[in-house]
Amino acid sequence: MLDQVQHDWILMERNIAGYVSKTMGKMSQKSIQSTENKDNNIRNNAIITLLYELTTLNAQHFKTASYKDYTPLFLKIILVIVQKEKLFHSSFCNARLQNNYFCSMKNTSNKKPHSRNNPLTFNVVQPDELMAFIMKKMDGISRNKVKNMLSNGYVSVDGERKSQYNFSLQPGMKVEIGKPTAKERFHSPWLDIVFEDRSIVVINKKEGLLSSSPTVSHTTAQSILNDYFIYTQQRCRAHVVHRLDRNTSGLMLFAKDKNIAMDFENDWKEKVYDRRYVAVVSGTVDPRSGTVQSWLKESNAFVTLSCPTDNGGKLAITHYEVLVSNRNYSLLDLKLDTGRKNQIRIHMQDIGHPVVGDAKFGSKDDAFGRLCLHAYRLCFIHPVTKKELEFETPFPAVFEKAFPQ
Repeated sequence: MLDQVQHDWILMERNIAGYVSKTMGKMSQKSIQSTENKDNNIRNNAIITLLYELTTLNAQHFKTASYKDYTPLFLKIILVIVQKEKLFHSSFCNARLQNNYFCSMKNTSNKKPHSRNNPLTFNVVQPDELMAFIMKKMDGISRNKVKNMLSNGYVSVDGERKSQYNFSLQPGMKVEIGKPTAKERFHSPWLDIVFEDRSIVVINKKEGLLSSSPTVSHTTAQSILNDYFIYTQQRCRAHVVHRLDRNTSGLMLFAKDKNIAMDFENDWKEKVYDRRYVAVVSGTVDPRSGTVQSWLKESNAFVTLSCPTDNGGKLAITHYEVLVSNRNYSLLDLKLDTGRKNQIRIHMQDIGHPVVGDAKFGSKDDAFGRLCLHAYRLCFIHPVTKKELEFETPFPAVFEKAFPQ
């Protein structure tokens, strides 16, 4: 006695055979009036469309989880029927069916989706516009589909994401199409990831964001990175290596392992060999370069006191150089020998030129709506590879407003 699956397939084969024969009879009568070549094209395209519709209908009819497991058998039945009916040459049938219309029904468990790691790649051999090039290479794709691919970051040229539909392509360029990875899709208005590997992460923090916080209610650079690690399925946590004040923007380093963070803390001066800030300060700084040195000690009221002689606090050394100045403001390049809390802000107050926007340490000017202090350079030795890594970010655009041309 036949089992249910065999019984279903026998019924399906009979239904398909009858449906194909009946439909082909109608199509043949209509196509006899056309020329032979045109007739063959009409028949072939119509038959392929018909068979694709049949597979969809039967998929909906059976609605069983095992249906996809029998897709190769289903395809074989249809090919046998087509060849018996002599609808068109079997090699043509096999190529068109298997390569085009049945690709969505094959077992794709071992096939990787097109992504940044497995993209569709096309080489440019003659000048063209990006959208026109994609539509030529992916025959039949609609303009709206291409526009969506461009706007969603699926298209890159020579490794750079492109969204401009009329971007000019030149011979030798390489166009890649693939779904952005989880890392590429991650976006935060508070920070940008500048560098990442298995051990560390370097970020560019926006002003107004805490570096870290003991309470989970606050959004911090550390909490955003932890969310990012979860989103990208990385089994690690963000460990603070150093901090920036909440209203200071710029480069920060985090470790993915607690031991790496401890290594930096225990050997900071040897591992981090250059850190630089840029600041807009009030007034014209004179002399144009110099060094500020003092001892910083926090009082019982949590107020940091600066003293030119040893007051039992920690020694803080800041080197500065004037990059540009006018009657109202000076733009300083600042290099730290030490990394004390609020060190730059206190030292600028000490020399009578507080950082613009820093009401806590003497500034009465908030012309630019933020604390004008940015950590633009960070250089250190990688904890694992031992290579020297150097990172720089552009100065915030708002700083330029202090020095109109």
